[in-house]
Amino acid sequence: RVARAENPPVEIGATEVGQVKAFGDAYGEVAVAVNLQCRIEQLVNIIAALSAQPEIIALNEMRVLSPGNKEKTLNVRLSLS
Repeated sequence: RVARAENPPVEIGATEVGQVKAFGDAYGEVAVAVNLQCRIEQLVNIIAALSAQPEIIALNEMRVLSPGNKEKTLNVRLSLS
């Protein structure tokens, strides 16, 4: 829902979902990797929106590649849990 809220909406490409791990006595943690292509201002908005979500979401790793195209988009891989 965070990526879809952007204008224009950011499409999520490949995703990887890890196994559920115990996190304390009452919680669980699931690692998720998401690939997307967006402009830099959209990436900043997405990261800010993730921190405002009611669920507890942590950004563990971020890889950003610039393919040097005319549209000035970035290839991004976010690892969240």
